[in-house]
Amino acid sequence: MGRETVEEGIAAGSDSCRISASITHADDDETEEVLLDALGALVEHADSAEGRPPVRPPEPSALELEQAMLPREAFLAPVEHTPAERAAGRIAAETISPYPTGVPVVAPARSSPTRCWTPCAAAPSTPS
Repeated sequence: MGRETVEEGIAAGSDSCRISASITHADDDETEEVLLDALGALVEHADSAEGRPPVRPPEPSALELEQAMLPREAFLAPVEHTPAERAAGRIAAETISPYPTGVPVVAPARSSPTRCWTPCAAAPSTPS
């Protein structure tokens, strides 16, 4: 889950449910063929791929978080890097979005209850 590669000029990322590939003006027929071959191999071997348990995000109403301070105050305040398993109840200094969806689960200046961290803790971290 959360794999990213750049091969032959094509950037691609994936998790257990999605594949995202970028083809740009720098690509040509040869690099596009590499992508198509890889996708074909994936389909061919799909039955032998290891499945992963689904991530069950909380209901949208459960994500209505209390604003503890102004976002500017939170961003400029002293910060502490905190692992997801210890972040419940803390005030976020920045937006937090599990990869790859990019949909924030925690916004700056919001107090974050445990239910917000379940999908983040279930997804492995990706290298920066």
